Amino acid sequence: MFRKIAVAFDESAESDRGFHAALDLAKLTSAELYVVTVIESLPAYISYVSAVAPDVPGMLRSQRRTFYEDLHGRARLTAEQSGIRFHAEIVEGDEIQAMLRLLDKIRPDLLIVGL
Repeated sequence: MFRKIAVAFDESAESDRGFHAALDLAKLTSAELYVVTVIESLPAYISYVSAVAPDVPGMLRSQRRTFYEDLHGRARLTAEQSGIRFHAEIVEGDEIQAMLRLLDKIRPDLLIVGL
């Protein structure tokens, strides 16, 4: 039925429910699970901050990436304990465009988005 299942994943409760639904479905169908996260661009007002403290935007991006890598690490542990083949992808950019590019690369049979 499904060979690849992708789930949009962030820190929200809805995303967590989507992840667990994807995990259950992956177990039932022996599918690979792809957890995908888009880190959106920093808000425009950060340019004002960077005029005074040029290292702040890079620091903020690094903190976001570290946060999501940790989140993916916990998801990986949960999936591997369930015997699911797990893949994690983090991309930066516009939420919709970045997600579409990523899905074009992965080519999942199903995308789960927790709403």
